[in-house]
Amino acid sequence: MKRLSLPLLATLALLGAAAQAQVYSDGTVGIGQVNGSCRGRTPCDASTTDARISIGYQFNERLGVELSWLDLGRVRGGDDATGMTTKFHGIAVGPAYRYPLASKLDLNLRAGLAWNRVTDTSWKAAAPAVTLRQRSVQPYAGIGATYLVGRDFSLGLGLDLTRAGIQDRTSLLRSINLVVRQDF
Repeated sequence: MKRLSLPLLATLALLGAAAQAQVYSDGTVGIGQVNGSCRGRTPCDASTTDARISIGYQFNERLGVELSWLDLGRVRGGDDATGMTTKFHGIAVGPAYRYPLASKLDLNLRAGLAWNRVTDTSWKAAAPAVTLRQRSVQPYAGIGATYLVGRDFSLGLGLDLTRAGIQDRTSLLRSINLVVRQDF
């Protein structure tokens, strides 16, 4: 009987936690900035549009876990004769924390690891373009505020930060974004 009671209690505890859990998704569109990405080439366009799509599982009113797809934008340096284009994207996973500031206003914090991929294409006048792909695991963090505008629908502002390895250096990627969140 004792062997059966522990798994039974654990199952009941998990079912109770699942009944209180909530699945949500959120998406962002923002303006990003990448530091150190043009590697001395001018002109350098390191400001870009980026996006994040996340699905989360809220364990209780405050604590959850998120899985996110990150499109961290593009950077272009140089001109048509000699230049480069770098694209950044990745997947992030980590805990999320939601703190109520007012009845309809929440502070949202996230942190974790991002598996970032960089695709770097460079060219010189008559030579064919060279494309390098590099992956790196980097810290990821975000902060934002959302306002409940419908029963399960929120809008807000956020800031996301991560890094990406580019050849022999690491660049900081940051995004100021608009947030749309749907709770299910």
